[in-house]
Amino acid sequence: MPETANAPQPSRTLAARLGLRHPILQAPMAGVSNPRLAAAVTEAGGLGALGIGANTADEAREAIAELRTRTSGPFALNVFCHRPAIRDSAREAAWIETLAPEFAALSAPAPTALREIYTSFLVDPEQQSLLLEARPPVASFHFGLPDPEYLAALRRAGVFTIASVTSAAEASLAEAAGVDALVAQGVEAGGHRGVFDPDGADPRLGVDALVAALVPATELPVIAAGGIMSGDDIHRVLALGAAAAQLGTAFVASPESSADQDYRTTLRTAGAGATELTTAISGRPARGVTNRLIELGRAAGSARPADYPLAYDAGKQLHAAARALGDGRSYAAHWAGTGVHRARELPAGELVELLARELADAAAEGGAPAAEKLGEHPDVTGRWGSREDRDPHLELAADGALTGSDGCNRLMGRWMRLPNGVAFERVAATRMICPGTDTWLAGLASGKLQDGRLIVFDAAGNRIGELPSLD
Repeated sequence: MPETANAPQPSRTLAARLGLRHPILQAPMAGVSNPRLAAAVTEAGGLGALGIGANTADEAREAIAELRTRTSGPFALNVFCHRPAIRDSAREAAWIETLAPEFAALSAPAPTALREIYTSFLVDPEQQSLLLEARPPVASFHFGLPDPEYLAALRRAGVFTIASVTSAAEASLAEAAGVDALVAQGVEAGGHRGVFDPDGADPRLGVDALVAALVPATELPVIAAGGIMSGDDIHRVLALGAAAAQLGTAFVASPESSADQDYRTTLRTAGAGATELTTAISGRPARGVTNRLIELGRAAGSARPADYPLAYDAGKQLHAAARALGDGRSYAAHWAGTGVHRARELPAGELVELLARELADAAAEGGAPAAEKLGEHPDVTGRWGSREDRDPHLELAADGALTGSDGCNRLMGRWMRLPNGVAFERVAATRMICPGTDTWLAGLASGKLQDGRLIVFDAAGNRIGELPSLD
């Protein structure tokens, strides 16, 4: 079986610290993860995880006990550190009114009030005590951070701590609070964005761009997450300096997951471009396979969803009403990342072993993969020049249009690794639009890094725009 000896130094160091054979982490995925799935991943040499943010302390305690009967290896427990819901009666009433016709069409009563169905770890003393009592090998945090004193208590208990971040600013906060590692969650990731402030600005960086920004800016191990589905994908992010990769959607299709048949059918039939970010289901930004509820959320005239998790209460009631009539997909939270169309229906342990073999094969080829998919556009490939260290140079070829934020972020992730002032030539991209730009960057032919920004030019040398800073 391939071992982490084939991987770059950061991944070997983190794997050794956590007792892993492979730099592969299973995303916690509350509602989908369970002891069977987590144990299968751990037994295969990765890091299995349980998402307990939606569980009571007693439910979580029972799941942890079962997991420990299935494996003696390392595992992670994940909790939600979201701010408690901000109650706004007018906003909540408007969202209920928006959903009322959907309930009526299902011959079900619309809710008259919305409940806070999940308690934040930040204000849940029972879960806080449970985590210290359970002493898992790893504890991870989503939506924010516990206070530094609590993190210090976990450290004294021998628990390795990880925080999900989506920006350099969040990474700085997490490092200052005292976590041991960071999950760099790219915009490609399925499920909830880990943004600390859902009402704040979100740069929506792709995983490559985010990893490239964080690795030189922190001493902490950086774990890449978002759209990662294969060993080639893992190799790509390790080449950018990531210490490991965290995969979620790739494991939802495993028979061990708690995904129901409707969820599995959704994954099986989803094509490229089938997912989008929405706040309509839960009240927080999350990526899922487009369905009736997501479409309703972005329809003109729709009210702003209630705050998280109040909107989730409404969404779950709507889903339950539809499911009672045989429709388990139109209003479901079928979370999935941009790589959903590449999901493989394999037992979790077999998938870990396959990913490890693919990673070893990619590493054996030397350097970055010769051809990589950029975003969701398989007609766009890229490669590093063979003399990258001595003469940094990037060549890209686009047979079709290079479009959308995913492709842009992957390009930025590669370009931003190189020294200030390096010029790029022989770049072909017919059309590209990036976050922070208002116009299409058409006819992109070359670029130059200048003070943290990428200035791009057309074939005639005319400046046609610049890509935003990763800060």
